[in-house]
Amino acid sequence: MIAAISIFLILLGEICFYTTNTIVIYTLLTGTGVILQALFFIRNKITNYVLKIDNFIFWCVLVYVMYFLYGFLLLQKGEFPWYTLLYRCVEVISLYQAFSIIMREYFEQFIKILVYVGLISLCYLVSQEGTNIIKGDMRIGDSLSGNVNTVGYNFGIISTLIMNSYCQNKSKYKLLIFALFSLMMILTGSKKIMIIFLINMAMYFWYERYKIKGWVKLFFVSVFGLYLIFFVPYFYNILGFRIEVMIESLFSNNLHASYSTEVRELMMNEAFGFFLENPLFGGGWNYFYAHTVYGYEYSHCNYTEMLSSFGLFGTILYYSRHLKNIIFSWRFRSEIFNNNTLAILMLALTLEALLLDFAVVSFSAQCVWYLPMIICSVILKIQSDNRNKGE
Repeated sequence: MIAAISIFLILLGEICFYTTNTIVIYTLLTGTGVILQALFFIRNKITNYVLKIDNFIFWCVLVYVMYFLYGFLLLQKGEFPWYTLLYRCVEVISLYQAFSIIMREYFEQFIKILVYVGLISLCYLVSQEGTNIIKGDMRIGDSLSGNVNTVGYNFGIISTLIMNSYCQNKSKYKLLIFALFSLMMILTGSKKIMIIFLINMAMYFWYERYKIKGWVKLFFVSVFGLYLIFFVPYFYNILGFRIEVMIESLFSNNLHASYSTEVRELMMNEAFGFFLENPLFGGGWNYFYAHTVYGYEYSHCNYTEMLSSFGLFGTILYYSRHLKNIIFSWRFRSEIFNNNTLAILMLALTLEALLLDFAVVSFSAQCVWYLPMIICSVILKIQSDNRNKGE
């Protein structure tokens, strides 16, 4: 019960209230969640147990120690937000501990907690931006934490968990909730959410690949989705035209079709050049910010940002968690082919995180960007424990 409350409070604060105007609410919610989880952790004396069953905490501390060393000793420009990063480290560990308790025995309850958080966030968003939603022609999400891309991502991660659960029992209310979150993802106008939506559809296809009815449903959903985005003016003006411009910029000679896409490509190339200057250990915290000619604080790509800042050493350290999940998926691929729900969910979340990192800088962002790693690390341990018990 305490773990569930901690998850609810931390995620609600992270998704809704990490803004200048609501930072006090954010601190109260997330701080209460962290304290509750810490007290529960201490009372039950499970510190050694958690460290024993998984090295995620060790990895997390190691990564954040690296951030602090680079930030204090190799700061290239601006300020190093040590207090923010320290708090996020505590949040990540708290969520991991709470997830470990809930997911092992009450996985459906875990999904319900995230759904409740998502629905409350959605209601709060509508209360703040209801007029813009009715008018259309405008991206929504600025009233929640982060930018519209972060809002779309938050709803997207929850939708992936819902889709995985829906594929098990075909509950109509889960399908309705999934459609609701998908709609809000579209209204953010984030092109990145299409990655999550496509992986969600691929997950559904995997479960239904031997059923003709599943193929038919997938076809009609795909056609309806494309029609909605590209032929309904309300949605086209929010997202459809942005996708068209991006595709035109990527696959035509009109390089100026999308200024956003063009500049991002240039910054990624520039950041990769900075990485080549210091390939092993990088140039330091905010190295891209200190040397870029484009005036941005980061390169808008997690891979190039980490390579230019931390080199191969730091980048490999950070992505070692994803690498471990991929290796696990390959070793136990037979379980995926047998529709092992946790293994499939882990693969979907890992793919989403790796693909989205081409378009966002996630390592120093809010702890919600660590959710795929946290969830997959817990799944990894559950799967390993189950196999050991079977042997």
